Amino acid sequence: MTSRLSPTPRTARPSPTHVLAALGVVVALGLTACSPGGDAAPSGGVQAVESRDLAVGGAPAAPAPDLAKSRSAATILPAAVFDRQVISRASLTVRADDVGQALLAAESAATGVGGFVANERTQADKTGTPQTSTIELRVPTRTFDDILGELSRLGKLESSNRSSDDVTSQVIDVNSRVRSARESLARIRLLLGRAQDLGDVIRLESELSSRQSDLESLEARQAYFADQTSLATITLTLLSPAAPAAKPTEDKDGFLAGLTSGWHALGAAATAVATVTGAVLPFLVLVMLLGIPLALVIRAARRRRQPVPAETTPATGG
Repeated sequence: MTSRLSPTPRTARPSPTHVLAALGVVVALGLTACSPGGDAAPSGGVQAVESRDLAVGGAPAAPAPDLAKSRSAATILPAAVFDRQVISRASLTVRADDVGQALLAAESAATGVGGFVANERTQADKTGTPQTSTIELRVPTRTFDDILGELSRLGKLESSNRSSDDVTSQVIDVNSRVRSARESLARIRLLLGRAQDLGDVIRLESELSSRQSDLESLEARQAYFADQTSLATITLTLLSPAAPAAKPTEDKDGFLAGLTSGWHALGAAATAVATVTGAVLPFLVLVMLLGIPLALVIRAARRRRQPVPAETTPATGG
């Protein structure tokens, strides 16, 4: 009996194209696994530190938030992405014809754009007319250049100075630290609410007080930057018109100089004599009005007192 054997199947040999494709896939998988940017599980070391430090006995530690979520975008993106935060200051001195009117115009220019007068110091003369004034204005930063132009046209510009400080990186840093401090305080309050041991409560309350103080300090810096970057500071000094300079006197020598000096001296002497005469003349008139009648009366009285001489009879011869 003849047995019929089935033919043995041939093993298919891989083609060179398939081999190269497989090698490419293996190499790509290897590079992805070794790449630092791959989606590897984040290390829990940083999260475990705070949880371990703040965990209390018998109370489950609050899960630390994901670092990728808690980190502010300001710490990841470059500062150029955000609006520039600039502190602008300027000072100028203007000599105005009317200091009072210029002062009112400066205040109106500041309040007209939403600003205000932060400080003012004005000096006036005996009649109450302002002579000098120094005023500090706070105006929105967007109107800084326009207000400077208006103030410089209040009179004759004597001097001006302006400066700008870019604090964008500092603002980003402070904002990020404020958010982190608030999140930290929230976690400590959560742990404090779960704490049962007295020692843990005391330690958490101390930590809460310390971090609250740090947060208040950061919020104060945040408020300072917000105020300084949103409002520019302009210090304006207003001066009254300068008095005309006196002409220098020329020294003269010679005959003309002597004649001029003598003439001036003669005029001064005549003025002195006229002054004395004017001062004495009323008294002379009074003396004449009273003295002449008195002298006549005295003279008449003397005549009456004199004895009349006796008449002598001539002798006759006998």
